[in-house]
Amino acid sequence: RKNDYEQALNKFEKLSDFGDAKPQYNLAVMHYKGQGIPQNFNRAYYWSIISMLYGQRESEILMKNNKKKINDINKVEIESEVKDYLEKAVDEGKAYAVIPLAKWHLTFPKKPDYNNSYLWLSVASALNIANSNKARNSIIKEIKKKDLDKIQNEANEIFNKMVKLKKITQME
Repeated sequence: RKNDYEQALNKFEKLSDFGDAKPQYNLAVMHYKGQGIPQNFNRAYYWSIISMLYGQRESEILMKNNKKKINDINKVEIESEVKDYLEKAVDEGKAYAVIPLAKWHLTFPKKPDYNNSYLWLSVASALNIANSNKARNSIIKEIKKKDLDKIQNEANEIFNKMVKLKKITQME
């Protein structure tokens, strides 16, 4: 039985690196319940946030339960760690991290950060990620006209960098 948890943990960690929400949720549950690893509400909160951002609905309940069990300082640090994780994935050219990063900017700052969410949704839209056009267009009304040009230029730079990374990766 212990071996089953070890195998599951290894499998879930590998799949989680590819943006798969279900294994991310399973990691959150394992940390929350202490299955195969010592119980750790901080890590459970971390994985439940990531899973929720990748679209796993069950994660929201687990995330709320975890939030009650960790202190505010850890909560903020973990939320920041998730953002760093997503930004690193995008910097490595992992397109599947773009939408979760856009969602992070709407969900975790004290006030939704529409500018950064619009930025990442613009990149997602350029990458032809499903439903990103609709999401981007739904928040454009929140962007001040004076900021729009700068955000769009930055989105273009990020997009070009990601396309270049993808071509380099495909050549290797």
